[in-house]
Amino acid sequence: MLKFPGINEGISEHGYSNNCISEYIACKIIRTLDIKVQETLLGEYNLNGTEKTVVACKDFTSNGTILKQFAELKNSQIETSKNGYGTELNEVIQTI
Repeated sequence: MLKFPGINEGISEHGYSNNCISEYIACKIIRTLDIKVQETLLGEYNLNGTEKTVVACKDFTSNGTILKQFAELKNSQIETSKNGYGTELNEVIQTI
C-alpha cells in the first residue's frame, strides 16, 4: 500500500503534512523494541509534476484477514459527531 501525505488546510507554511515520514520513523522505532510492526519504505512519488514524500507499507494480513478503518467500525457501533473520525475518548472507549 502506498500512502500519500494529507493536506494541511489553512496552514500556509507547507501544503502537506509529514504523516508519511512520521509513520516510517515510528515503525523503525517500534521495531527496535522487538515489537512486530509493518515493514515500510520511504520514497518520492511524482504526482502531476510535483514530488511527494510517500511511505510504502507491506501488506501484513494473512488467512483472509481484512483491515477496516476504525472510523467505519465506530460508525457501525455508535452515532458519532465527526463521521467516525473524531478522537473523543468517550466515543473511542464506547466503540471498543
